[in-house]
Amino acid sequence: MRLSHRMAASAVAITASFLFFLSHLQNEKARQERDIEFNSQLLSESLRESVEPLLRRDPEGRLDSLVEKFGHRGRFAGMAVFDRHQALAVTGSLRSLLASPPKLIAECLRKDAAVAAFERIGKRGLYINALPLHRREKLVGVLATFHDTSYIDVRLARLWRSNIEHVVIQMLLFIVVLIALRKLFH
Repeated sequence: MRLSHRMAASAVAITASFLFFLSHLQNEKARQERDIEFNSQLLSESLRESVEPLLRRDPEGRLDSLVEKFGHRGRFAGMAVFDRHQALAVTGSLRSLLASPPKLIAECLRKDAAVAAFERIGKRGLYINALPLHRREKLVGVLATFHDTSYIDVRLARLWRSNIEHVVIQMLLFIVVLIALRKLFH
């Protein structure tokens, strides 16, 4: 009878450990997403100050230069500037992904307000932040920044792997203890 109580207690402990891990995993994902949202918003707001004046006149192609200058850097995948109908400038590494503007761009234009979301474009996970651009209080376009979110998946996969290793070790110890107790009481 004692053995079954110990087995039940061990099973409860392993289950509790796994449930704690799932909660930790969910919290970690939410934290990573909040961080990328906050950083994206800051970057987009600062870039908007540089982009809006270039929409008035840009004979030297400074908009293209700015978009390329701030292109793919680490987790920042790049940026794009759209008018009401098409892309005016796109970071080179994003051109193939943005053959047509993401739906978020149309939503930003329709609402004349910032819109952001985690999306998959092609096989890439991206966080897109779209901000409306104005000239004399009139909506003239959208600035979209794109952040690579693959590092979140990598981080969560590492946590899964680590937890599976811990659960396997706990189960092996549980089996060893059961075998030892069984031999001891028989």
